[in-house]
Amino acid sequence: SIRRQRQMCIRDREVKLYNPPANPCYFVISLFLPDGAEIYRSGLLPPGKELAAIELLRPLDAGTYEGAFIRYSCLSLDDMTSLNGADVDLTLEVK
Repeated sequence: SIRRQRQMCIRDREVKLYNPPANPCYFVISLFLPDGAEIYRSGLLPPGKELAAIELLRPLDAGTYEGAFIRYSCLSLDDMTSLNGADVDLTLEVK
């Protein structure tokens, strides 16, 4: 698993998450709060597709959540076997 750092802002649940067109796998994208609570999980996201809005599993108070992270899980296009993945550390801003 790879870890990177970035920022993410959720405003009225609008986001931009995508699977690059040349990627040879599906993504499942999950969003976690700093305490490890999962607040979003996508369905299978094929190459070349993006998510412009998400429905959170629970409402969040406006504010900054340092230490949140996104998990990218990768699955084979052929047989859905689990491939590598990445956790991206982020500061989540909810407005």
